[in-house]
Amino acid sequence: MTTTNKAPSTKEKKMKWDPIFDLNRDMLDILANEFDPSVLVDDFASKTAGKQPTEIEALSKDVFGKYGNLLMERLLDLGDRKEYMDRAYELLKEYADRPDTGPFPYVIQRFIEVAYLAINPKLYEVGILECNVRNMEFWIDKNDCNIFAAMTEKLSEDVLNLLPCRHACACLQNKLLQAKGVNDAAALQPMNMIDDDLCKFSLFREHIILPTVPRMSWDETTSDASRAGAQHVLDSDEKEILLDIRNLIPKKIIYETGGHYDRLKYGQVLKVLSSGDLQWLEKRLRMLRPGQFRCVLEKDEKQGCHTAIIERV
Repeated sequence: MTTTNKAPSTKEKKMKWDPIFDLNRDMLDILANEFDPSVLVDDFASKTAGKQPTEIEALSKDVFGKYGNLLMERLLDLGDRKEYMDRAYELLKEYADRPDTGPFPYVIQRFIEVAYLAINPKLYEVGILECNVRNMEFWIDKNDCNIFAAMTEKLSEDVLNLLPCRHACACLQNKLLQAKGVNDAAALQPMNMIDDDLCKFSLFREHIILPTVPRMSWDETTSDASRAGAQHVLDSDEKEILLDIRNLIPKKIIYETGGHYDRLKYGQVLKVLSSGDLQWLEKRLRMLRPGQFRCVLEKDEKQGCHTAIIERV
């Protein structure tokens, strides 16, 4: 939220920026105002009216590619200014500046997250699937992408199916890698909005080999405290397992739901009750456990809550 010189009234609560835990709101506002997705799509729609597919593809690279480049250039300028740094990035930058570390993957991840959060106010978080010295992989759901929403509204279906916005993301990511001196990573897009209802991106360093470490089980990686207060025993044989997360803190919700759906047996149903929307859970299953679960979201008007019905497939 941009601060002003006007003093807040006694009835008005002023939102403060916490430089330790929060991104600078002024920086986000500057990027959101200068790179409004609706303005971008309006410009593209006017330039492509009546054009042939080959012309549209060339204009896609020009209009959207320029947008992605300029957005990242502006973010790189603002993001490294002292007045816009939060404490977390200061520490991260100090770590990345060491000769034996470098900006990949964590500095790269930060700039990616800030860029997508700035132009997509509805986006709660950028879904990070993998983040290590070999691969930085993330995804954006179509319901959270303002550029795709504007294109759906303002472009014909034929033009939309060409997915012209892919050039914005490709140029944004390549500009970041180039600016940070990461010359050995390729910007890939294995999934897209048209075919998959989401875009998945991978900044991949093929030549890096990760050490092989045996994966720990859920029991080994989860503390007793995180499992305390579960509604049912995780290895329950009940046909329907009810999990009420309405009164749990966010961190606890992740532990509870993950522990339960991973232990589901074939034929069992997990019913999750939540005060808020459970789209995040459906997305989490789709990305982290692809093809393993069926998740149906509903609203229980009688109990006044949101529900998710999960079963193994």
